[in-house]
Amino acid sequence: MYLWEGPAQLGDPGEAPPEPKAQPVCPLCDALMSAHRINRDGPSGRTLLHCPGTAAARHQEPGA
Repeated sequence: MYLWEGPAQLGDPGEAPPEPKAQPVCPLCDALMSAHRINRDGPSGRTLLHCPGTAAARHQEPGA
């Protein structure tokens, strides 16, 4: 640690907090990503995204 660097630059303490980010949406179906199911154990180690309108997502158990 160099003595001339000083403390971290954390910004103005009187500044308003940043705006919360918007909920991300799916680029394929425009539904919220929180409504999607992401399967990372797919065949060949692929990551699969199940949109809420697909049959696989409709037959999913609640809370899974």
